[in-house]
Amino acid sequence: MEVCIGTGGNIPYYRKYTRGLIAGIDISEMISLCKSKINEEGWNNIELFLGCAEYLPFKDGVFDRVLIGGGISHFSDPARALQEAVRVTIDEGIIVILRTSNIIRKNLRKGRTTN
Repeated sequence: MEVCIGTGGNIPYYRKYTRGLIAGIDISEMISLCKSKINEEGWNNIELFLGCAEYLPFKDGVFDRVLIGGGISHFSDPARALQEAVRVTIDEGIIVILRTSNIIRKNLRKGRTTN
C-alpha cells in the first residue's frame, strides 16, 4: 500500500516485484490522474482510495508493505500517520518512509549538488 500515491509514478516499480494487490491512498485530486494512468496502462489489481494518512480506512494488519511517500512533510499530524501505518501493517511487515530534503531540492533548483 502506498500512502500519498499521487499520480501513481511508483506503480511500474511495484509491478516488477508483485502481481498482488496494490492499494494506494491520496488526499488530493492527483488520485484522479492516477486512475487515468491505471486505465491507460491497462494495469489491474490496483485499488485507489481518497483519504488521509492520519485516518486510514483499512482494518488492522492487512498490508505486508506500506510506503509513505514524500507527502509526510505536509501531514497535519505525522505521528498519527505513522501510528496508522503501523496499525494497518502485519506484524512482520515493512514500512518505508520517504521524505524529500529541502536542502537537496533547493540546490537542485540552483543547479548545484551536495556532498
